[in-house]
Amino acid sequence: LKSSLQVAPGIDDAQGFSELCKAFETLGFTAQEQTQVFRIAAASLTLGNCDFKVREKEEEELLLEDEEALHCVAELLGVERSALVRCLLRRRVVTGRDAI
Repeated sequence: LKSSLQVAPGIDDAQGFSELCKAFETLGFTAQEQTQVFRIAAASLTLGNCDFKVREKEEEELLLEDEEALHCVAELLGVERSALVRCLLRRRVVTGRDAI
């Protein structure tokens, strides 16, 4: 999607967004809750722009090609970038009471 069209013919994004906001209001979402939903959606979509690669000689360990998109995701979610990187790149297996 990085190089896809930003405009879809016949679709009015402004009208759709307005309708979405009205629907949120009808459901009782506050402005702050709406903003949180939009931030989570934006973070999820931005995460799709992150490119990962397998670290050489370590098949179970990943590296980020470019951390710029991940920095944006961390900011949108309100978490520390280092914590997000650790959660995404380090594998943790839990079996019973043990974690590896």
